[in-house]
Amino acid sequence: MGLIPGIGLNAFMGVTPSYGKYRVFMSSYKIWVSNDYGSTWASTASQTIPFGNDCKTQVSDSGQYMLAHSYYAGIWLSTNYGASFTQIGSGGYTWSGAAMSRSGQYMYKLSGQNFYKSTDYGSTWGAPVALGVTPTAGALACSGNGAVIVAPVGGTYNHLRSTNYGAGWSGMSFTTFYPYSFALSNDGRYIMTSGKPSQGIIPEVSSDYGNLFTQTSGIGSAYSRCAVSASGQYMLVGYNSNIYKSSNYGVTWTSSSMPGAWTNSAMSEDGSVQFVISNSGGAAKSTDYGTTWSMALEHQDWLAYAANVTIF
Repeated sequence: MGLIPGIGLNAFMGVTPSYGKYRVFMSSYKIWVSNDYGSTWASTASQTIPFGNDCKTQVSDSGQYMLAHSYYAGIWLSTNYGASFTQIGSGGYTWSGAAMSRSGQYMYKLSGQNFYKSTDYGSTWGAPVALGVTPTAGALACSGNGAVIVAPVGGTYNHLRSTNYGAGWSGMSFTTFYPYSFALSNDGRYIMTSGKPSQGIIPEVSSDYGNLFTQTSGIGSAYSRCAVSASGQYMLVGYNSNIYKSSNYGVTWTSSSMPGAWTNSAMSEDGSVQFVISNSGGAAKSTDYGTTWSMALEHQDWLAYAANVTIF
């Protein structure tokens, strides 16, 4: 427990108090939680093996539920505002994905070709649903209301989609696109996906719940986790010392130069507060809808970040 070494008290202060009372970071071996808007941080879970790069964190609107996933080290769940975490899926490349709705009521996880769902905040889990294919590790995502769920299929142009809370699934495909990660608006209408860099792929955006995707304009290939605001108006992805953002539902994009190997992104519900995280050390923040950026928490190797959006 205690402060993150070398960080200090105010590394993430200076944002509006309506955002992020409860926050969570994953570093190489630990899960860090703040319950005071990022003023102080404490480690409330740790691993003896590294979490690895395919990490993802989520925080419910209230901050009560926190979900952390690592393909190497499993799925971790907190139901007490980050005071403690319980491993609900073991590591060793067993659990390949996890996602939850903004309320925390709906939680989803993947193991191999099987999909699991909880409708009671992670208390109980239903029987596995066989998907017939193996989704890409770490890439399961859902809309804020939990209704729309998407997962890319590893090494293919395909992805799976459900529009009814995982009750039924359909296979969707891109023409020349290897999807890597997805981010969705609250209702699932707007979806962004990033792609595979070896293919020189440019991220694509959908405005019709994932039926049709179109290639973005003004943004290069990005092998990084993307982020979308609740309305879908603001979109964000970082890669190779560039941060790309859109403020018009992915129609046009602008870039900001910021040194760093940006591998993960996050933003507030309204898009005003944005973050990019580097697994080689450091995080960058913007508090003006991605217009200007500054470095924060330079002294750790961050793998994933998330925060809640409601004050309680």
